[in-house]
Amino acid sequence: MRCLLHTARRSEARAAFTLIEMLVVIVIMAVFASVAVPQYSRMLARANFDTAVQSILATLQTARDAAIRYGTDSVVTFDAQSQTLTVSVPSPAPATDAPIVMQDEAASEPLPEPRVLNLGENITITNFESFDTSAPTSSNTPVAIQYHDDGSSTGGRLVIVSAEGYAAAVEVAPATGTARVTDER
Repeated sequence: MRCLLHTARRSEARAAFTLIEMLVVIVIMAVFASVAVPQYSRMLARANFDTAVQSILATLQTARDAAIRYGTDSVVTFDAQSQTLTVSVPSPAPATDAPIVMQDEAASEPLPEPRVLNLGENITITNFESFDTSAPTSSNTPVAIQYHDDGSSTGGRLVIVSAEGYAAAVEVAPATGTARVTDER
């Protein structure tokens, strides 16, 4: 019996962890955490940048879709001071060669309100240019890309840069009006 009792105590003592084993596990966890946290912050910054690029692409696509849907030109304007993109659909000029009934039907659908995309603190557009050679080129005139009712556009290019150093170039094709990322770093 005494031997049995002694064996039971010995097995209970072996089931627990020693203080040194616990400290080794804590040190290993600290090493992994010191490696993982910086990687996580870089991953989060990259994800935020990718989201901003996708938002800009979606804004350009919205302008193209609005031009097609409403049968009139839509304009994407970039304001460098506030770092915003604005999509607006100006009222079309009334058709003079259509019957009055058709003119009333065309004007019955309300045009959308201007849509504004604020880029945020960490994202800037460093170069926004339109391929439209007929547009005025003064420093006070905001740069704009115009979409036509057939989906084509004046075309343009913009470079998006994040505070963390990520960059992407977006190009709008004149013939199709589609926007795509052409260079990403």
